[in-house]
Amino acid sequence: MFLGLTVTGILLMFYYVPSVERAYLDIQNITTTVQFGQLMRNMHRWMAHAMVILVFLHMMRVFYTGAYKPPREFNWVVGVILLVLTFLLSFTGYLLPWDQLAFWAITVGSEIAGSAPVLGPKTASGCSAASKSALTPSSASTRSTSSACRCSPPSSWPSTSGASAATAVSPGRSRPGLHTRLREGNAWQPQS
Repeated sequence: MFLGLTVTGILLMFYYVPSVERAYLDIQNITTTVQFGQLMRNMHRWMAHAMVILVFLHMMRVFYTGAYKPPREFNWVVGVILLVLTFLLSFTGYLLPWDQLAFWAITVGSEIAGSAPVLGPKTASGCSAASKSALTPSSASTRSTSSACRCSPPSSWPSTSGASAATAVSPGRSRPGLHTRLREGNAWQPQS
């Protein structure tokens, strides 16, 4: 699994530039114009999902069978470190397309990290201003981005009638989405 992820990741790396401005367009380019690009991207994504599931199932098996007991305590510690590393790599890979899904994943992830007991407030202070600015309408040129956490949507995202990506209504929808209702403070009120 790891070898397949490495090979497909290297092949995808030839066409992807990790910048906020180009990430979404590069993913679109890989999916639509690169020969076998969509296949390669989907293989990489499904192998990543499978690796997370398999590593988690393996750790559960080791735990429930008691294979972590002496003399294998060190193996257990290494396994837990690898499990956390697998989760972190999966999360960072989830963010690379920098689409709406990735944007809200980093927003929620930074909020979760901000609730940690010791390092949480320091983590949250780096992303709080940028996350809050994404919930208010702003133009692409005046978006606030923090050097610690780039939490604003890129200007390459499509929007409707000049609105920012955070306030855009999806085509075919006659009412604002949850992110717009969150910004306006009425997320949990029923819509008419």
